[in-house]
Amino acid sequence: MTKAEFLQELERELAGVSAQEREEALKFYREFFEEAGEEREEEVLRELGSPHRIANLIRVNLGTQDEESSFENEQPQYTEQSEPQAAEPRTESDSHPPLPPLPAAYAKKPHGNSIGWVILIIVTFPIWSGIVFGLFGAVMGIVGGVIGLAFGSAAFAINAIITLLKGIPELIHHPFTGFFNTGVSVIRAALGIGITALCVWGATIFIPFCIKSAKKLFAWFSEKVGL
Repeated sequence: MTKAEFLQELERELAGVSAQEREEALKFYREFFEEAGEEREEEVLRELGSPHRIANLIRVNLGTQDEESSFENEQPQYTEQSEPQAAEPRTESDSHPPLPPLPAAYAKKPHGNSIGWVILIIVTFPIWSGIVFGLFGAVMGIVGGVIGLAFGSAAFAINAIITLLKGIPELIHHPFTGFFNTGVSVIRAALGIGITALCVWGATIFIPFCIKSAKKLFAWFSEKVGL
């Protein structure tokens, strides 16, 4: 079975769920295959198992199918290279194979500690709020400083370029002074442009890092309180 065949079969198996739920599930597994890459396609197919089982698990988590019936009609599969071995005593874990990756919307998440986390967050609000707002202020200060430095260095470079252009006629009347002033202006312009470029480069790394960190923190918070 290939990735395309797996997705087609899964779409057929999910014919009984709503169009939105079906499309979200298909999108999840398309992205799952894309993240794994073509070289790991066979490994991912083995990990996921049959589309029928995936569809059953999704229906169970949507509440449209009983959990006991989700493993019905699951027959052991043998490849051409392997042969059935002698029967061994089955354990409880053998009757329920490891669950394949499921979309977050269908995964069963334990919320037993949600109330405890909410209480802890409320009680410790003066502590963590001070830390959060302090970090936010520090980040905004750094961003503001970088932006100010970028504008300042850009203005410095522009002023140096203007001085350089104005000093060109001086090269004819006062060659020594003109060459000296021209050299100083070139150095100033290069320094201003370099600092501006460095600030822009730093901002393109620092700002996305802060946004990604904030998203991870919010995701962790949402998981703990059961949002």
